[in-house]
Amino acid sequence: NQSLTLIYERDNDFVKVTILTKQMQNAARLGVIGAEHASDVSQSVIQASLRNMKDLVDEDTLDENSPDFTAAVSTINELMDYLHSSKIICYSPQGRAYELPQGATALDFAYAVGPMVGNVAVGANIEGKKAKLGTVVKNGQLVGIEVNSHSEPKAEWLGFVVTNKAREEILRWFKDLSAADKQHHGQQALDRALKTYQKNLDDLTDNDWQNLIEWRGLPEKSALFEQISSGTLLPQLVVSRLFSDEVSNLQAQRPHNGMVQPQQLIANATGVEIDFANCCHPIYGDPIVGHLSRHGLVVHRHKCFSLDDIRKDNPYQVIQLRWRSDKAIKQSEEDEQNGKIRFPAYLKLSIA
Repeated sequence: NQSLTLIYERDNDFVKVTILTKQMQNAARLGVIGAEHASDVSQSVIQASLRNMKDLVDEDTLDENSPDFTAAVSTINELMDYLHSSKIICYSPQGRAYELPQGATALDFAYAVGPMVGNVAVGANIEGKKAKLGTVVKNGQLVGIEVNSHSEPKAEWLGFVVTNKAREEILRWFKDLSAADKQHHGQQALDRALKTYQKNLDDLTDNDWQNLIEWRGLPEKSALFEQISSGTLLPQLVVSRLFSDEVSNLQAQRPHNGMVQPQQLIANATGVEIDFANCCHPIYGDPIVGHLSRHGLVVHRHKCFSLDDIRKDNPYQVIQLRWRSDKAIKQSEEDEQNGKIRFPAYLKLSIA
């Protein structure tokens, strides 16, 4: 690790600053350590990284008889993205290290241990304290997973898991269900999501169901439930669609000004009222999450501190979001007569 580290101390406080050039940063992230000189903890951490890289390669294993160049390039790109991404290390009660991306949840940790743990997870213990599966874990924490052999994956989990491994295992489990079971699980997931607003399925009117069916272009409710269990539609977004009419009316009165609207920037959120948070001011390209509030879906940076208390009380109200691709947005711009993506910027000047 090549860097210059400075520590500024005053009274009982200190600030630690690490300065690296780009070359030093790459060397630090992609450097090599001799296994024979590494401690047990270091070896465990190295093994955690290697397991994750092996999973990436295994997901895109090529057929030797018909090699696919595109898939090979995709695998290399995924590996490079993985190597350059910010990661944390969490430990099982047995002391085994697991490497996760920043923002990962206790459920991501459960699936990192294995699908036999993730699929039957019901809760977590983080540093000896009870926690929900949607709780975001932090670097160096000791994480234990509570399981119940009679438990099953839930469709709303797809809204807050961060790792591809967790998402793929959940989708694989739902894929093997019959159509009737998929509808049943989708219906249950929507009912649980409605509890965020102290509602249940019985509270929805015929007009509500008609609104949802027309929104998704579906023939009947059962198809909506299947979309939820297949991961095509998050139940959290359905709830946001149902209970943001007031915001919808307000936003309909806002001037367009030739700008691309928030709904056109977020993937898989068409027809949902969206606004950008004033606390962290996310802009296009930032890692983002959505908070399901009574004012619609509010987009935050994934590290926004204002979400900490929300995640403690109800982590399922915070869902993973992603931006639409540049190509899709450009198409939207053409449809909106060259609309522009604009975000507010703030400049603070301090004179010492």
